[in-house]
Amino acid sequence: MKLIEDRLELKEIVESFDGLDIVIRDFDKDLAKIASEIRPLTRKFGLSLGDRSCLALRLQKMQLQ
Repeated sequence: MKLIEDRLELKEIVESFDGLDIVIRDFDKDLAKIASEIRPLTRKFGLSLGDRSCLALRLQKMQLQ
């Protein structure tokens, strides 16, 4: 969104992401459940849904190991 606000063309945005070594994951039902379960633990830190989503992904990966 920020890149669009900075008036970059969609083609430029896609190309910039293609050059990065990142994996994009869907925010699925399982991750949403984990993010909601940790809300009471993180509320005092003022974490956003995005913050909790990142933590949920890490917690999910830890469970799978």
